[in-house]
Amino acid sequence: MFIIICRIIVKENVNLNKLKNQVGVIADKNQTLANSHYRRLTRFFDALFCKHQLWKMILKTVIQQLVSTLDKQAQDVEVFTT
Repeated sequence: MFIIICRIIVKENVNLNKLKNQVGVIADKNQTLANSHYRRLTRFFDALFCKHQLWKMILKTVIQQLVSTLDKQAQDVEVFTT
C-alpha cells in the first residue's frame, strides 16, 4: 500500500497504467519490467482486503474529513456572526 500511495502522490494520478513505470523506484526493483509492476498493482487491488475493507476505510476517512470540514466551517460562521 505504501508503494501505491507514494506513486499516486508523486505522479498526481491514480491511473495504474501510468503508475506502473514508477513502482520500481520505490520498490527498489529497477530491473523489473513495467508490466510486472502493473500486474503487482492489479493483484493488490484484486485482493480480498481491497475488495472489502480498503474501500470501506477510504469511504469512512473521506466522510470523517467532510464532517470535520463542515463542522469547522460552521464554527467559523458562528464566530463571525457573534
